[in-house]
Amino acid sequence: MQEELLADDTKAAKSANANAKTAQASAASAGEVDKYKAMIQAKIQSKVIKSLCGDGKPELVFEVTLMPTGEVQGSPKLIKSSSMSACDDAVERAILQSQPLPLPPDVNLRAQFKNITLKFHPNE
Repeated sequence: MQEELLADDTKAAKSANANAKTAQASAASAGEVDKYKAMIQAKIQSKVIKSLCGDGKPELVFEVTLMPTGEVQGSPKLIKSSSMSACDDAVERAILQSQPLPLPPDVNLRAQFKNITLKFHPNE
């Protein structure tokens, strides 16, 4: 009976350890994804012609499909417009001019960048 309890305790400890390692890996993965998303946004933001976005604080959202090389597949899809077509076009041009976009070297993480949604505040 005591051996069974020890075996159960050992299994529980191994399971808890495995869960902790999985959680750490997930957190590290999420951190890398956030890091590369920020790098992508910064690269694109640097190419936006801000004067086309007026003086306000427009917000735009684009969905972008990426190839494993960081190239944009097809055209970026405007999800939320700034209500200024010149600004929307400026951000779309900046996305296309920023190719190839930076992607993590880890192939497993790259899969998370196949379809990404990017939010832009061009005047910030």
